[in-house]
Amino acid sequence: MSVRLAACEPCRLSKLACNHERPVCSRCSFRGQGRSCTYRDRPFKRRERRNGTTPGVGRASPQSSISPPEQLLTTPRPHHYPNPGYLGHSSHSAIFNQVNTTDTSPGGDPGILPLDVETPLGTDDVFKDQDVAHKAIQALSQLVQMDVPNICGLLNDWVGRNVNLPLAEPFVPGSIEAARAFWELRGHECGGSAQISDQWVTRKARFLLRNSRRQIRLERDTTVSEYMAQIFDDSLRWEVLGIFFTAASRAALDTDSWPGLYSNFEEKRHLIKAVAYISDCCLEICLSLDCLNDLQAVLQYENLIVHSQVDGDQSYQFWRKIGDAASTFFALGFHEVIDENSARIPLFVAELRRAISARTYSADKKISVFLGRPPRIVKAHCTLQLPRNITDLWNEDAQESHLRYVNTNIPHSEFTAFDSLEKINYTADTRCSSLFSAIKEEIIELFRTRHSHDQVAKISSLQQAVENIWQSLPVHFKLSTSLRDSPSNSFERDFLVGTRLEYLHNLLLLDLISLKNSTGPSEALLAVAGEMLSYSVELIILRHTLVNSGTSLIWKISQYGLPAAAAVSLSLLNPATIFNSKSSSRSNLIQNLSIFVGEFKGNTFIQPSEPNYALFARATRTIQSILDAVLSSPLLPLQQQRPAPVSNDPTTAFTYYWDPWECENDFWANLAEHPNLLGS
Repeated sequence: MSVRLAACEPCRLSKLACNHERPVCSRCSFRGQGRSCTYRDRPFKRRERRNGTTPGVGRASPQSSISPPEQLLTTPRPHHYPNPGYLGHSSHSAIFNQVNTTDTSPGGDPGILPLDVETPLGTDDVFKDQDVAHKAIQALSQLVQMDVPNICGLLNDWVGRNVNLPLAEPFVPGSIEAARAFWELRGHECGGSAQISDQWVTRKARFLLRNSRRQIRLERDTTVSEYMAQIFDDSLRWEVLGIFFTAASRAALDTDSWPGLYSNFEEKRHLIKAVAYISDCCLEICLSLDCLNDLQAVLQYENLIVHSQVDGDQSYQFWRKIGDAASTFFALGFHEVIDENSARIPLFVAELRRAISARTYSADKKISVFLGRPPRIVKAHCTLQLPRNITDLWNEDAQESHLRYVNTNIPHSEFTAFDSLEKINYTADTRCSSLFSAIKEEIIELFRTRHSHDQVAKISSLQQAVENIWQSLPVHFKLSTSLRDSPSNSFERDFLVGTRLEYLHNLLLLDLISLKNSTGPSEALLAVAGEMLSYSVELIILRHTLVNSGTSLIWKISQYGLPAAAAVSLSLLNPATIFNSKSSSRSNLIQNLSIFVGEFKGNTFIQPSEPNYALFARATRTIQSILDAVLSSPLLPLQQQRPAPVSNDPTTAFTYYWDPWECENDFWANLAEHPNLLGS
C-alpha cells in the first residue's frame, strides 16, 4: 500500500506536483522559493468551520495581537469580486438596475441579479496568489531588518515640530504605535533572537494580507474609535505600515541627521530609499489585492509625493504614480458628489474623501503645468469639492459639535467658503491649492487654443477669477510683507508664502499667454516675476526656519522659482525693458538672481546626488552667463552694432512667448545661445 505524502505549502496552493523532499522540495528550489517551502504538521486532518463566525475586530488570541497560524490556515469564505469601484450612468450596472426597477413581476427575473449585492465568483484564496504572497514576504523581510524603534523616535520628533503628512495626518500617530507594537511582538514571539525565522515572516505576512482583504465597514453613526479599530491592533493592515514608512521617508527628508539612523547626507539618502521601497511594496500589495478603499487612496497619494522627492519631478516613476492616483480617483467615484447623508458614512470619512479628491486633482494640475502634459483629471467629468476645515474633526470627544456642519439643504459649494477665523493647517492648504489648480486647468486649455478669437476675453475672465479667489481668502491667509518680516510661526509662514506663490504663478501664466510674440515684457509680468523670484530666494535663505505645510522647498523652487527666473532673465537681456517698480528694479532682480546662483553653487538647498539637481544646474549655468553679460558691459552697445530686435527673427531676438514648462526642459539650453551671451 502506497504511503500518501503531503505536498509543501507553495506546491499545494499552486496545485503543482511536489516530490516531498525536505527541507526544500526540488520545485521550490528551482523556483527560488526555498524560504517559503514549508510542510504542515497535520496536512490531512479536516478542520472544523464554526458557523456564523466572521473575521472581525479583536478576534485574536488574548496572549497575542497576531492571529494564531491555525486561524490563518482555515478556509476563507467564498471570494467575492474584489471591488468594481464606481459604476456610472453608462455602465452595465445602471442598465441592469433600471431593468430591475421596471420589473413588476413577483420576485423579478431570476436571471438578473441586483448589482448592489456582491456575487461570489469562486473560492480563490489570496494566499494562493504566489505573486501577492511573494511581495508580502519580501516586504516583511525588509521591514524586520529596519531599526523600527529608532524610526519611531524620528517620526515622533518630526510630528512634534508640527509637521505631518497632508492626507494621512489622522493616521500617522496610530501607525507609529502600530509599527512599534509589531516590532516588539517580533522580539517577544522570537524569544528576543535577532534571527527571524521564515515561518514567522510567512505567518505575519498572511496575517496582514487577511486583514487588508477585509472591508472597512462604515455606517452613518460609525465613530472614530470604531473606524480606527478596523485598521490598527488586531486588524493591522498593509496600508498602515505603508503610511508609517511613507511618513518615515518624509521625516528623514526634513531632518538633517538622526543619531543611530544616519549622520551624513549619503546615509540619509540610503535610509530614505530603503523606507520608500518598503512603502512601495506595501502599496503594491494593496493594489494587488484589488480591494480599493479610502485608506489605500491616502497611501497612494502620499507615496507619489515621496517619489517626487526621491525620483525627481521629471521622472517617469513620478508621472506614472500620478496616473495611478488618477485611476483610483475615478474608480472610487471621487469625481462625483461626495455626500455623507446619501452614502450613509460618517462626517469624518466624507471629509477625508473630499480631501483625497481635492489633493489628487491639485497634484494632477501642478505636474501637468510643470511638464506641459495633458491633465488626467478634467473638470468636465468631475464635481470639484473641497473639504471643510472642521476643528478636531477626528477627535471623538468633539463629535457632537461636528453635526452642525451637516445640512442637506445647503449645496456643498456654499459652505466651502472661507471662514474669517479659519485655522491654518493642511486642510487650509488643500482648499487654497485646489481653487488655484482649477484655474490652472483652464490656463492649460488656453495654451492649446492660444490663437482663438476670444482669447483676450478668456484671459481677462481668468485673471478676474484669480483675483476673486485671492480676495476671498481670509486676511491671515495672505502674505503682504516679506517672508522675513512675517510674525507667524514656521508652519504658517510656509503656508503663507506657498499660497502667495500659487496666486502669483497663475497670474504669470496668464501674462505669458497674453504677451504672444511681444519683444518686451509687460510691466505686470515683470512685477509678478520679480515678486515670485524674491519670495523664492527668501525661501532658500530662510529654509531652516520653515516647515513643510503641503509642498516641499524643492517643489516650490522648481514650480515657481524657475519660471520667475526665466522671465527675469529675458527681461535683463532685452534692452527695451523698462524697470519701473521698486520690487522689480534692475538692481533687485540682478541681486536675487545672484543669490539664487550662489545658494545653488554652495549646495545649500540641493545636493548633487538629488534627482532635481540637473534641472537646477542647467538653469543656474545660463543665469550665471546672463549675469556675466549684464554686469561686464551694458547691452546698449550690443544693440547699436546690429538692427533692433525683430520678433520674427529668432537669430537676433528672443520673444517672450514661450510655454511655461520650457523653463524646466530646453529653455535654459536655448537661452544660452542668445546673441547677447555669445562669447561671454
